[in-house]
Amino acid sequence: MTELSPQDRILRWSWQHRLQHLGLLVSVGVLILTGFPIKYAYTTWGRTMAGLFGGFDHLLDVHLAAAALMVVAGLYHIGYIVYYWLRHGPTWDMIPGLKDVRDAVHHALWLVGLRPDRPRYGRYSYLEKFEYFAVFWGFVVMGGSGIVILFPGFASQYMPRWAVDALRVVHSNEAFVALLSLAFGHFFAVHFAPGVFPGSTVWLDGTTTVAHMAEEHPLELEAMGIAVPEVQHTTTAGQRLLLIAEMIGYTLVTFILLDTFVPMFINAVAKP
Repeated sequence: MTELSPQDRILRWSWQHRLQHLGLLVSVGVLILTGFPIKYAYTTWGRTMAGLFGGFDHLLDVHLAAAALMVVAGLYHIGYIVYYWLRHGPTWDMIPGLKDVRDAVHHALWLVGLRPDRPRYGRYSYLEKFEYFAVFWGFVVMGGSGIVILFPGFASQYMPRWAVDALRVVHSNEAFVALLSLAFGHFFAVHFAPGVFPGSTVWLDGTTTVAHMAEEHPLELEAMGIAVPEVQHTTTAGQRLLLIAEMIGYTLVTFILLDTFVPMFINAVAKP
């Protein structure tokens, strides 16, 4: 086993990972920036934002360009996975398994003080795996509904009018769900949590400290042949704050799903 100082930095993301993350970051960021003024076009701030782009027509053009970038980033990622598998063989690090279920229970018990130790994660924790596949879900839902909205006449040839209207609402509200998930799930856990504040640098230079890896991904360190140093874990109080923030965020997401999507579909189907 190689012994490193807790402050030594090791590579976690290659330039390929950072490039794909950048594509997703830019595309989703611009989609949110340009999409919500369209969603709230009846408000003063929505019209003001549109004015910064030269009007709603130009705002929509930028929105569509960002959507195209998101599609390119998604297809590039899939192509990279295929290429990597063909060259290095398949890897199942991101596939959820029974260990992730046990880790989730273990983590919840630790957060409320019923377990003395944190779960030991490999390259990806159960939260990271959930977030990863949530991106795929959003890619399909937002991309599919966006195409229907862009070409409603063509879509109406293959689906009833109520379905087109329903997908318009789905596209709008799924964007809001995505924003809440990013704010309360990803950004808080990865950049604002007590253990990483003021933010992770992995997305910038691909590296992180051995101490952070020992806290978040000790099994990966062991797989790399690096001795896992003893580190002082994030305080329970800080982790409880993170848990409360995430609970608030995902409670809001659940409320939006139940209060908006389900009634919307029921009303659409019930239309004569």
